[in-house]
Amino acid sequence: MKFKQEHILDELLVMRTQNGDMKAFSLLVKRWQPAILRQAYRLTRNDEAALDVAQDTWQAIARGISRLKSPLAFKTWSFRIVSNKSANWIKDQQKQRSIQDESEGQVSPTEEESSLENIELIRRALNELPVNSKTILSMFYVDNYSVKEIAHILSLSEGTVKSRLFYARKMLKEKFATFKQ
Repeated sequence: MKFKQEHILDELLVMRTQNGDMKAFSLLVKRWQPAILRQAYRLTRNDEAALDVAQDTWQAIARGISRLKSPLAFKTWSFRIVSNKSANWIKDQQKQRSIQDESEGQVSPTEEESSLENIELIRRALNELPVNSKTILSMFYVDNYSVKEIAHILSLSEGTVKSRLFYARKMLKEKFATFKQ
Protein backbone atom coordinates (compact mmCIF):
# COMPACT_ATOMS: atom_id res chain seq x y z
CA MET A 1 0.00 0.00 0.00
CA LYS A 2 2.83 2.38 0.86
CA PHE A 3 4.39 1.78 -2.56
CA LYS A 4 1.27 3.03 -4.34
CA GLN A 5 0.88 5.99 -1.97
CA GLU A 6 4.43 7.14 -2.75
CA HIS A 7 3.81 6.88 -6.50
CA ILE A 8 0.56 8.83 -6.16
CA LEU A 9 2.31 11.51 -4.10
CA ASP A 10 5.07 11.81 -6.72
CA GLU A 11 2.52 12.10 -9.52
CA LEU A 12 0.62 14.77 -7.61
CA LEU A 13 3.80 16.74 -6.91
CA VAL A 14 4.83 16.56 -10.57
CA MET A 15 1.41 17.73 -11.76
CA ARG A 16 1.37 20.59 -9.26
CA THR A 17 4.90 21.56 -10.28
CA GLN A 18 3.84 21.56 -13.93
CA ASN A 19 1.11 24.02 -12.93
CA GLY A 20 3.70 26.38 -11.42
CA ASP A 21 3.55 25.33 -7.74
CA MET A 22 7.11 25.96 -6.51
CA LYS A 23 6.36 24.44 -3.11
CA ALA A 24 5.50 21.17 -4.86
CA PHE A 25 8.82 21.37 -6.72
CA SER A 26 10.64 21.90 -3.40
CA LEU A 27 8.93 18.81 -2.02
CA LEU A 28 9.95 16.82 -5.12
CA VAL A 29 13.55 17.91 -4.58
CA LYS A 30 13.37 16.96 -0.92
CA ARG A 31 11.92 13.52 -1.74
CA TRP A 32 14.21 12.67 -4.67
CA GLN A 33 17.51 14.43 -3.84
CA PRO A 34 18.96 11.46 -1.88
CA ALA A 35 18.19 9.01 -4.72
CA ILE A 36 19.58 11.35 -7.37
CA LEU A 37 22.73 11.93 -5.32
CA ARG A 38 23.20 8.16 -4.83
CA GLN A 39 22.80 7.55 -8.55
CA ALA A 40 25.21 10.36 -9.43
CA TYR A 41 27.76 8.99 -6.97
CA ARG A 42 27.29 5.43 -8.26
CA LEU A 43 28.14 6.63 -11.74
CA THR A 44 30.89 9.17 -10.99
CA ARG A 45 32.43 7.65 -7.85
CA ASN A 46 33.21 11.17 -6.69
CA ASP A 47 31.44 13.06 -3.88
CA GLU A 48 31.96 16.55 -5.31
CA ALA A 49 31.02 15.45 -8.81
CA ALA A 50 27.86 13.78 -7.48
CA LEU A 51 26.80 17.07 -5.87
CA ASP A 52 27.51 18.99 -9.09
CA VAL A 53 25.71 16.40 -11.21
CA ALA A 54 22.71 16.43 -8.86
CA GLN A 55 22.53 20.23 -9.06
CA ASP A 56 22.75 20.13 -12.88
CA THR A 57 20.08 17.44 -12.88
CA TRP A 58 17.66 19.53 -10.84
CA GLN A 59 18.26 22.51 -13.11
CA ALA A 60 17.42 20.35 -16.13
CA ILE A 61 14.36 18.95 -14.36
CA ALA A 62 13.17 22.46 -13.51
CA ARG A 63 13.57 23.54 -17.14
CA GLY A 64 11.91 20.46 -18.62
CA ILE A 65 9.27 19.26 -16.19
CA SER A 66 6.52 21.19 -17.96
CA ARG A 67 7.17 19.05 -21.05
CA LEU A 68 6.99 15.74 -19.14
CA LYS A 69 3.89 14.09 -20.59
CA SER A 70 3.34 11.43 -17.95
CA PRO A 71 3.88 12.33 -14.28
CA LEU A 72 4.25 8.58 -13.66
CA ALA A 73 7.45 8.68 -15.74
CA PHE A 74 9.17 11.19 -13.42
CA LYS A 75 11.48 8.63 -11.84
CA THR A 76 12.60 7.21 -15.17
CA TRP A 77 12.96 10.63 -16.72
CA SER A 78 14.93 12.13 -13.81
CA PHE A 79 17.24 9.12 -13.59
CA ARG A 80 17.90 9.35 -17.32
CA ILE A 81 18.89 12.99 -16.81
CA VAL A 82 21.24 12.17 -13.92
CA SER A 83 22.76 9.36 -15.99
CA ASN A 84 23.38 11.69 -18.92
CA LYS A 85 24.82 14.41 -16.69
CA SER A 86 27.12 11.82 -15.04
CA ALA A 87 28.25 10.55 -18.44
CA ASN A 88 29.08 14.11 -19.46
CA TRP A 89 31.13 14.57 -16.30
CA ILE A 90 33.00 11.32 -16.98
CA LYS A 91 33.74 12.43 -20.56
CA ASP A 92 35.07 15.75 -19.29
CA GLN A 93 37.31 13.93 -16.81
CA GLN A 94 38.64 11.68 -19.56
CA LYS A 95 39.45 14.69 -21.74
CA GLN A 96 41.21 16.44 -18.86
CA ARG A 97 43.22 13.32 -18.03
CA SER A 98 44.13 12.83 -21.69
CA ILE A 99 45.37 16.39 -21.95
CA GLN A 100 47.22 16.05 -18.65
CA ASP A 101 48.80 12.75 -19.70
CA GLU A 102 49.98 14.22 -22.99
CA SER A 103 51.56 17.16 -21.22
CA GLU A 104 53.24 14.87 -18.68
CA GLY A 105 54.23 12.30 -21.28
CA GLN A 106 52.40 9.45 -19.54
CA VAL A 107 51.35 6.61 -21.78
CA SER A 108 49.99 3.74 -19.67
CA PRO A 109 46.38 3.99 -18.45
CA THR A 110 45.62 3.62 -14.76
CA GLU A 111 42.91 1.37 -13.36
CA GLU A 112 40.60 4.33 -12.99
CA GLU A 113 41.08 5.31 -16.61
CA SER A 114 40.40 1.72 -17.67
CA SER A 115 37.23 1.78 -15.64
CA LEU A 116 36.16 5.05 -17.26
CA GLU A 117 36.98 3.60 -20.67
CA ASN A 118 34.80 0.57 -19.90
CA ILE A 119 31.96 2.84 -18.86
CA GLU A 120 32.32 4.74 -22.12
CA LEU A 121 32.44 1.49 -24.11
CA ILE A 122 29.30 0.24 -22.35
CA ARG A 123 27.62 3.55 -23.07
CA ARG A 124 28.60 3.35 -26.75
CA ALA A 125 27.39 -0.26 -26.93
CA LEU A 126 24.14 0.72 -25.23
CA ASN A 127 23.62 3.56 -27.71
CA GLU A 128 23.89 1.11 -30.61
CA LEU A 129 21.12 -1.12 -29.29
CA PRO A 130 17.59 -0.85 -30.61
CA VAL A 131 15.42 1.64 -28.70
CA ASN A 132 13.34 -1.11 -27.06
CA SER A 133 16.45 -2.84 -25.71
CA LYS A 134 17.96 0.43 -24.49
CA THR A 135 14.75 1.37 -22.77
CA ILE A 136 14.28 -1.91 -20.96
CA LEU A 137 17.91 -2.07 -19.79
CA SER A 138 17.77 1.52 -18.62
CA MET A 139 14.53 0.98 -16.74
CA PHE A 140 15.88 -2.15 -15.03
CA TYR A 141 19.49 -1.16 -14.27
CA VAL A 142 19.51 2.63 -14.17
CA ASP A 143 16.05 3.38 -12.86
CA ASN A 144 15.86 0.26 -10.69
CA TYR A 145 12.36 -0.70 -11.77
CA SER A 146 11.35 -4.27 -11.04
CA VAL A 147 10.25 -6.62 -13.81
CA LYS A 148 6.68 -6.22 -12.57
CA GLU A 149 6.88 -2.40 -12.68
CA ILE A 150 8.37 -2.45 -16.18
CA ALA A 151 5.63 -4.80 -17.32
CA HIS A 152 3.02 -2.42 -15.97
CA ILE A 153 4.63 0.72 -17.44
CA LEU A 154 5.15 -0.82 -20.89
CA SER A 155 1.88 -2.79 -20.87
CA LEU A 156 3.69 -6.10 -21.36
CA SER A 157 3.58 -9.42 -19.57
CA GLU A 158 6.30 -10.11 -17.01
CA GLY A 159 7.51 -13.02 -19.15
CA THR A 160 7.94 -10.71 -22.13
CA VAL A 161 9.90 -8.25 -20.00
CA LYS A 162 12.18 -11.03 -18.75
CA SER A 163 12.71 -12.27 -22.29
CA ARG A 164 13.49 -8.79 -23.59
CA LEU A 165 15.91 -8.20 -20.71
CA PHE A 166 17.69 -11.47 -21.52
CA TYR A 167 18.11 -10.61 -25.21
CA ALA A 168 19.00 -6.98 -24.51
CA ARG A 169 21.76 -8.10 -22.09
CA LYS A 170 23.01 -10.57 -24.68
CA MET A 171 23.15 -7.89 -27.39
CA LEU A 172 24.88 -5.46 -25.01
CA LYS A 173 27.54 -8.05 -24.12
CA GLU A 174 28.18 -8.75 -27.80
CA LYS A 175 28.46 -5.04 -28.70
CA PHE A 176 30.71 -4.42 -25.70
CA ALA A 177 32.96 -7.31 -26.71
CA THR A 178 33.37 -5.92 -30.23
CA PHE A 179 34.23 -2.46 -28.88
CA LYS A 180 36.66 -3.95 -26.37
CA GLN A 181 38.73 -5.59 -29.13
